[in-house]
Amino acid sequence: MRAFTILTSCAKAARPPGAYILRQSARSTVQPPRPHSFAFRRDGISTARTHSTASLRQDVTDKGIARLHEDDELLVCTQCGTQHGARATDGLNECHICNDPRESVPATGQAWTTLSQAQASGKFQNVVRQQYSKEPHIYTIQTETVLGIGQRCFLIRTPKGNILWDCLAYIDDDTVKAINALGGVDAISISHPHFWTTHLTWSRAFNNAPVFLSSEEASLVSRPDAHGVRRFVKEKEFELLPGSGATRIKTGGHFPGSSVLHYKNSIESALWDINRKPGTAYYAFLWSHVNTIPLTPDAIAGIISAIKPYDFEVAHGMFPDRDLRNAKKRAFDSARVVINAMGHDADMYLKGLD
Repeated sequence: MRAFTILTSCAKAARPPGAYILRQSARSTVQPPRPHSFAFRRDGISTARTHSTASLRQDVTDKGIARLHEDDELLVCTQCGTQHGARATDGLNECHICNDPRESVPATGQAWTTLSQAQASGKFQNVVRQQYSKEPHIYTIQTETVLGIGQRCFLIRTPKGNILWDCLAYIDDDTVKAINALGGVDAISISHPHFWTTHLTWSRAFNNAPVFLSSEEASLVSRPDAHGVRRFVKEKEFELLPGSGATRIKTGGHFPGSSVLHYKNSIESALWDINRKPGTAYYAFLWSHVNTIPLTPDAIAGIISAIKPYDFEVAHGMFPDRDLRNAKKRAFDSARVVINAMGHDADMYLKGLD
């Protein structure tokens, strides 16, 4: 039976063999493999073409790096990583993403950086890992040291092109080089606004790749889309690249448009398979993670209803230690435990779902 993967959106993981370390102002210490194709777009439509010359690969990368630095001086919130359409001289004094009960503002107050400052500091590097031996098409990308929330994102190599699921605040020249060596980015899709971060800069670095966001959160964007790359998704289920088998599914919960990615061409390879006793939980259902505000039973049931039609065995989460086998059953079991623990009758909310 084919197994499936849902990528949902911390301890620092040990570096596995084959990790690609991307260092500021230096070549990667381990060179990633050369790709067989790069992606090009016309009017937002992606097509894959095969290229054999190193000079053409270099040209694609050089142009991406040049576009990357167009946004170097825009303010980035150090708490959540959101990039705003303002510069230091513009007097911006709050991040509206953090100034929301789902997030928080540090006790020391609002603080800003810019990509140019972060890159020049030498503190940050993006690490690209191919860490799932049975899912070689999935790469994880994470910033060390943390800038913003500390999530990882995923590069999924599909037969129809590469998808970046979720996004990081930090990006530099070496990040562009390493990802282009894996075929570039054909589409960016982000689960919810806390991970929107510097998505327009990432899009520019990868030839104006379209960025798929949920329409429910359209009012929360933090900077203008000068190149028209944002696509606000209204559908509950949306295939990101036609024929790729990668489907964006709206589950709601944390945000009304919060989404997960279901990708079909996966087999079981999660890292965590602890068999706990029946009646214990593997998932938490939170409206605010940082402020530990739970979701309502109706919202939890809505998540379970959204994922019920899909078969999957593995879930890869937003942090390195969030990889789970037997994931669908454990999501359903956890929903029941959490709803009952809040003093409600789980049978009433989950009737017909599990």
